[in-house]
Amino acid sequence: MKQVELNIIDISYEGKGIARKDNLVYFTDNAIDGETVTAEAYETKPKYVKAKTIQILKPSKYRTEPKCAVYNKCGGCSLRHMSYERQLKLKKDTVIANLKRIAHINIADITIHQNPKTDYYRNKAEYKIKNGKIGFYEDKSHNIVTHEECLLLKEEINNIKKSIEKHITKDMTALTIKEADDGYMVIAESDKTLPDKLINTLKENNKVISVYQRKQNLNIQIYGKQYITDSLCGLKFQISPDSFYQVNKMQTERLYNIAKHYLKAADKNNNLKDKTVLDLYCGIGTISLFIADSVKYVIGVEIVKEAIDNAKSNAKLNAIENCQFIHADVNDAILQIEYDILIADPPRKGLDDSVIQAIRQKKPENIIYISCNSSTLARDIGQLSDLYSLSEIEAVDMFSHTSHVECVTLMSRAKNQV
Repeated sequence: MKQVELNIIDISYEGKGIARKDNLVYFTDNAIDGETVTAEAYETKPKYVKAKTIQILKPSKYRTEPKCAVYNKCGGCSLRHMSYERQLKLKKDTVIANLKRIAHINIADITIHQNPKTDYYRNKAEYKIKNGKIGFYEDKSHNIVTHEECLLLKEEINNIKKSIEKHITKDMTALTIKEADDGYMVIAESDKTLPDKLINTLKENNKVISVYQRKQNLNIQIYGKQYITDSLCGLKFQISPDSFYQVNKMQTERLYNIAKHYLKAADKNNNLKDKTVLDLYCGIGTISLFIADSVKYVIGVEIVKEAIDNAKSNAKLNAIENCQFIHADVNDAILQIEYDILIADPPRKGLDDSVIQAIRQKKPENIIYISCNSSTLARDIGQLSDLYSLSEIEAVDMFSHTSHVECVTLMSRAKNQV
């Protein structure tokens, strides 16, 4: 393949270096603005080229040496080649640019909360297995990249994976390891019986307290506890195999405290204790139960039944009585529930059109929107901009060394829309 010399002038939200040459835009892996690199194209389109850096001719002051041995292959991280300071600026700039480009909202600056621990912060690993090899997908492919250690994961998760790696069979397709305060849950995916040596190795580890096999989309308990239990924001939460739980505990607490602050800050008439909050995509009830002491009532809605079962158990576990959890599709439930304030923490695709239309119909006083995708966040804010103003927004770096960033916003209903 032909190699070209590129002057990198910007960085895309994914962390690709951007250059212009011969009327084409180059998106270049492992390149930082201000650098001059030699690159080789691996995908060419009429208006742009995707390329990989072959040689760095002039390095940026923000360039760092990735500590990960498989960084250039693995698709897990994309920003390890730049300093943490530059990563934060990229994430902040991405949020600001998306608000301007998609929602037509101009914000000069936003606060982004740094991750106090940029390595070994993830409490969950989702390994892929193919032909007996365990690891993560290679960037831009489904090839497995094996590794000795993933620097994003808690140390004990790496240790558990190492201990059973030699017992992985070709029948296995995935392995999930979750951490909580009381221990670790391991979920092995296979349609065949799991090897005795793998199960016995896990049993020998007294930190592994729950083991499941996922077989034909069913979770079969092999041994140990039905769930693991973690503390978050002063509350206890039971976590089952299919339940969603944020992967960075320290930053999740920061995120939820900002959301609770927004909830209270929006209470101009000092009557929050009279308000009912609807929590969409409530999962195992983390946000609902955390804000319950500040409001009259919270209704949480979630489509995953196992998560709703956890949420109900978690309410009892924490002796919280002013929360109700409903197993339903949020698109159906939002029109049938009476509420004053909306909290939404949707998946990356953002809010469905039916949810947006239901919000327009119900017109809650305030919306606290937590998002892991600032482009769909901006889209949804824009679709509601005639009814709501963006009062507050902050970003939280939950996923250091990746391009992902979490945002929490407060949207306030316009006075003429009462």
